[in-house]
Amino acid sequence: MENSKKILVGNIIVFLVLAGFFFYPGINYLKEFSPVIPFVGFLGLSAYLSYISLEILKGNSKIENSLKPIIENIEEERRFTDFYSNIADPNEKYHQLTKKLINTIKHSLLADTSFFYLYNPQENYFRLQHYVTDLNLELNEVIQENDFYNDFRIGTVPKIFVKDELNEIGDAHYPVPHPLKSLLLSPIIFGGFIGFVGVDSTNPEAWSEHDLELLTEYTNIISQFISQLENMEKLNRRIDFMQELEDLNLSIQNEHDSNSVYREYINLVEKYLTFDKLSILTCKNGELKANVDFIDGVETDFTVGDQLDIKNTIFDRIIRNEKFLVTNYNNSEIPYRFKPNDMSTLPYKSAVGISMKINQDIKSVMLLESFIENNYSESDFRLLQNISSNMENNTRKSFEFKVVKDLSMIDGLTNLFNHKALKDQLKYEIERSNRYKTNLTYLMIDIDKFKGVNDASGHLFGDYVLKKIAQIIKASVRKIDIVGRYGGEEFGVILINADKEKSFRTAERIRSNVENFAFEFDGKKEDITISIGLSQFPEHGDDTHNIIANADQAMYRVKEMQGNKVKMYKE
Repeated sequence: MENSKKILVGNIIVFLVLAGFFFYPGINYLKEFSPVIPFVGFLGLSAYLSYISLEILKGNSKIENSLKPIIENIEEERRFTDFYSNIADPNEKYHQLTKKLINTIKHSLLADTSFFYLYNPQENYFRLQHYVTDLNLELNEVIQENDFYNDFRIGTVPKIFVKDELNEIGDAHYPVPHPLKSLLLSPIIFGGFIGFVGVDSTNPEAWSEHDLELLTEYTNIISQFISQLENMEKLNRRIDFMQELEDLNLSIQNEHDSNSVYREYINLVEKYLTFDKLSILTCKNGELKANVDFIDGVETDFTVGDQLDIKNTIFDRIIRNEKFLVTNYNNSEIPYRFKPNDMSTLPYKSAVGISMKINQDIKSVMLLESFIENNYSESDFRLLQNISSNMENNTRKSFEFKVVKDLSMIDGLTNLFNHKALKDQLKYEIERSNRYKTNLTYLMIDIDKFKGVNDASGHLFGDYVLKKIAQIIKASVRKIDIVGRYGGEEFGVILINADKEKSFRTAERIRSNVENFAFEFDGKKEDITISIGLSQFPEHGDDTHNIIANADQAMYRVKEMQGNKVKMYKE
């Protein structure tokens, strides 16, 4: 159109120039020969010029008509692109663009109905995504795969269906009788058949090969969009993962409990990977046994606290820093997971694992296993690597803190809790007993005439006595009970959930074991006895101060009775 305007303006200018040339006085020398010649010459040149202009306009019109479909496609693509770029959520982009495409397909092909179904290969059915129709009918949300659609899916080529071929479809599309006379289907291919786009009509001669090609182009657009959408989702997922990993690292950088560190990272693993069992084991370098530190999922074969022989097991492979990614145990060279024939007991199919170096002496392994084949890929392995490298760093910090904390809580001579740690433990256990309405007994133990032992046999012998009594006390109580050095020659014992009778028996056992032990060191020998005072929560006090004070008072009453006895407070 713009070119036509330019040609018209050019013609007017040339027309005026010619008129001036032929008729303007003083420049028209042709009049000397005949007054008719200028007029005839002007008409002849004007006619020739008009002919040339019309031919040019015809040529432009042909060019514009040939370019019109291309321009319309470009404009349509630009509208889709603009529409697409203004939507932030990929899922929303998918629904909005496919909906717009299905509407465009209907109008482009003059169809009564256009629709878009995706295929579910696990359940063998097609689910409706979008449709537009002029008919007063609704489409079925789900189409169960029949012989017709099975053949179409396997063939994966666009096709026109008319007359008798439509009888095979039955009522697949519509839940009620319909006036369907022709159907055009085009498969959507994305790494294989994933669905189809279709149009139908009440006109048996509605479609041609050109329509088939056009619908194929539209399905190609959908395939390309799904590909872009998948890449975008992968990128967004990757960005979200890295951001969450960074946030997690910041949030737990001061977390000193290794189990809490495990739990936080496992929450992130659960969000991005699926598993039926997640195991974390630790072992010392060179050792063939590993401790089970953490389990999430099935615990039939082993659980937290177990110790496993890892020689020739999958853990042995992972600890040796081998890349461990199994898509199917049955098709791998792995003979068994942890013991012969255990794959038949628990049918794990796929697994991915990574090793972590906690410090120079300790390594840890994180293993994910699934009952589903091909549940893990290379990208899953890389994701687990990212998590484990960050987890390794923070777990190392928690282990280092635990070592320092333990050193600050442990008495260097007896290897028991020190004074502060013992009182902290007592406070915690009192709060727990109060919450669960259980009993707790505290024992205050003092070595009888210990100053005389030091004076007579020396301080090295005194240190020996303190260490031995600490060992005797530890051996005389349960694992759940807590033993500490209160200070000097005094010890404290917290008996968890123990009534008076059981507590008294335990205290008497400690006293008797000390009395009957032969204390001999560096050629010297002493008879050692102890005095024990008991107080019970909540009967003899409701806080740390009162419980300790009352047990101490009971112990001093034993001292007044020459020691080597056990006494409960107020008895």
